[in-house]
Amino acid sequence: MGKPTLCRLFYGKLLDKGRTLRFSHLALVWLGLGCASGTGSVRDPYPVAREPSDTTPATLPEVMTPSSFTYQPGMFRYDVQQTAIVTVGGADNVPAEDTVRTTASLTYLIASSDGRLAVSALVDSLTVVSTRDTTISPRQLLVPVEVELPLRPIALESAEDSSVLRSKCDTMEEAARGLVRDTHLELPSAMSHGQSWTDSSSVVLCRGGVPLTVVSRSTFQVDPSSTTRNLISVIRLTELGVNGSGTQGVRRISISGQGKSETRFTYDLLGGHLVESTGRSVLQLSFETIQQTEQVVQQSESRAVFRNTTGPRNQ
Repeated sequence: MGKPTLCRLFYGKLLDKGRTLRFSHLALVWLGLGCASGTGSVRDPYPVAREPSDTTPATLPEVMTPSSFTYQPGMFRYDVQQTAIVTVGGADNVPAEDTVRTTASLTYLIASSDGRLAVSALVDSLTVVSTRDTTISPRQLLVPVEVELPLRPIALESAEDSSVLRSKCDTMEEAARGLVRDTHLELPSAMSHGQSWTDSSSVVLCRGGVPLTVVSRSTFQVDPSSTTRNLISVIRLTELGVNGSGTQGVRRISISGQGKSETRFTYDLLGGHLVESTGRSVLQLSFETIQQTEQVVQQSESRAVFRNTTGPRNQ
C-alpha cells in the first residue's frame, strides 16, 4: 500500500520580535501529507468527435473497457506542483507567514517480468522556493535521483543526540525519494469499484538533524461517484502524528504535532497508469526550546499531472 511520509524540506527563517530565529535544516514543507484532494471531475481523455450529419452514422466497434485497474508496462512522465502556506507564531509575537512553492518532474518505468511488475523512477528536477525570504537561493536537486520501488527507508542510527545522525538527513535527494513514494501507490491486484483497504506505518525520519517518529494511518476507497467509462478514482484519507527531539547547535529542541490530508488519485483503466493526483493537507507542529515555543501551521495544495508515455505497453 502507499505509505504517506514526511518527505520535503526547506531551510527557512522564522521571525520572532525582530530577531531572526532559524530552525536550521528544519523541514517546513511536508509533501507526504498529501497531494491534496480536489472534488472536480476529470475530463474523459478519449472523447469521440462527431460531425453533424443528416444521415445515420455508421456503427463503430465498441472499445471494451476493463472492469478493474492494473498498472501496465511503460514509461510515464509527470509534472508535480505544490503550494504551501506556512504560518509561524509564538505566544508573544505576531505570526509570520511564508509561501513555499515546490515544482518537480519525475518519470516512472514499469516493466513486466514473469507476470510481476517492477517499478523504478527518476526524479529529473526538484526546486523549492520561498516567496518571503529572498535572501535564500532556491533549493534545487543538483543531479537526477533514481529510485527503486518499493522504497526501503534509509536506516538511521538510534540515538537521542542527533549529532551522531548521518549527514544524509535533510538532503534534496531524500526529498526526491519521498516524492516518488507518495505519488505512486501500491494498489491491490485488479483494483475494482467499491473496494476499500487500510494501511499504517511507523517510521523514523530526520529533519533539521532531529530524529522524528512519524506514525501515519490511511484509509483508501475506490470512489464510485467519480468513476467514468475510462477512469477510476481512489481517495486516500491520512492522519499522522509527529514526535521527536534532538540538538541543533547548542540548543535542545522538541517537536510534536499532527496532520491530516485528503488525496484523490485518478487512473486510466485502458492505459493502465495514473492520470492525476490532487489534494489538500494541514500540518500543525510545535517547536519547543528552553527559551521559547513556536507554533507552525502549514496548509498545502498539490497536484501531479500525467505528461506523456513512451515505450512498449505490453511486455
